[in-house]
Amino acid sequence: MTNTTKQRSGPLDLPPVFWWIWVSVLVNWAGAFTRPVLALSLTAGHGYSVSYAGFVIALIGLGGLLGTVVGGVLADRLGRRPTLVLAHLVTAVAMLALGTADGRWQIQVAALAVGAGSTAARPAMNAALADVVPPADRPRAFSLNYWAVNVGVAASAALAGLMVTQGYTLVFVADAAATALCALVVLLKVPETRPVLASRAPREARSPLRIDRRFLFFLLATLAAASVYEQSATTLPIAMVGAGLGAWTYGVVQALNGLLIALLQIPLTRWARRHSRRAILVGSALLIGWGFGLNAVADGLLGYAVVALVWTVGEILQMPTGSAVAADRAPGRSRGRYAALYTGAWSAAALLGPIGGGWLLESGGPASVWLACAVLGALAAAGFAYATGSGTKLPREVGASTARDGENSPAPATENGGGQPLERIAP
Repeated sequence: MTNTTKQRSGPLDLPPVFWWIWVSVLVNWAGAFTRPVLALSLTAGHGYSVSYAGFVIALIGLGGLLGTVVGGVLADRLGRRPTLVLAHLVTAVAMLALGTADGRWQIQVAALAVGAGSTAARPAMNAALADVVPPADRPRAFSLNYWAVNVGVAASAALAGLMVTQGYTLVFVADAAATALCALVVLLKVPETRPVLASRAPREARSPLRIDRRFLFFLLATLAAASVYEQSATTLPIAMVGAGLGAWTYGVVQALNGLLIALLQIPLTRWARRHSRRAILVGSALLIGWGFGLNAVADGLLGYAVVALVWTVGEILQMPTGSAVAADRAPGRSRGRYAALYTGAWSAAALLGPIGGGWLLESGGPASVWLACAVLGALAAAGFAYATGSGTKLPREVGASTARDGENSPAPATENGGGQPLERIAP
């Protein structure tokens, strides 16, 4: 077996450029200080109403949807590296503007820019990882990235609580500084990884807007599973308080979720490598959907904690595997756009999930929400089974060359990474 096809087994033997991207992700999320205190900054700090704070946060979500699309297009046209640097710098400037704004329109414009800049970086980052990491190692790479995100979120929440005692402005300045540092890491250490389009590539490979039918089903399945997962931050706390539990119990469940991710992410990813991505995605959708469905019979804090263990395992398995499948399905020239579509499905779920869950909770009570979660989980599992079925055909990835700036980090040199035109993905 040659070196180009040998499966890697060590936890740290990914390409060097991956680890620099990983460091940038950890720095970025460990410095995301404003996330846990933004609403408090707008209400307690500026004196705005709770409804206006919700409106500003919604504007960040709207900017995120726009940024996802723009980031995917720029990643494929300008390159991964310039898109990442530009997105991080825009976010840093917008974060400073949001922290120092003294009027409604300034806050609203800055919120839109923060949302757009922060999400524009995600398709470029996912595409860069897919460029430099062989297909067999992609679930592990995305898993390590997801672990860094969660560790960073935990660290940023703790540090934000300390900094806010010195004033809200400090929190925004520190967040902007961390984001700028992230841009600097990318600028200095991450080479351009975008594949060069083969001169004789098929017409389909040159058309970034054409996606195969199975990938469309994959996106719909992701939307369904992600909409269920969004209940963890919307209907779940309301249902727990409605069941007679104190608000603090929801904090315990969320803390348990973060702790389980930190402890189980890497071991479960190692275990998942022995199974097909189809099996992992189907199982994760059922664990997420039926896990939330089990809230219908949860009793007390212990019951909700046990149920949280079920859907957290589904979350751990789904996130990196879904990102890896999205990367596998994409022609090298269109990886940014495919990554944007995948992250866009999660962004859409962040809007649709709370709306649908809230409507069901109000009209039919908690039981209707948990039943809908179980049904959506089953539908998502069926969608993943079809999308990753035996009829799928992935691009050939033959060997690896070096990144454009000569740094010793493998990156595809052509559309399929091996000097040959990309094979069209069969519908």
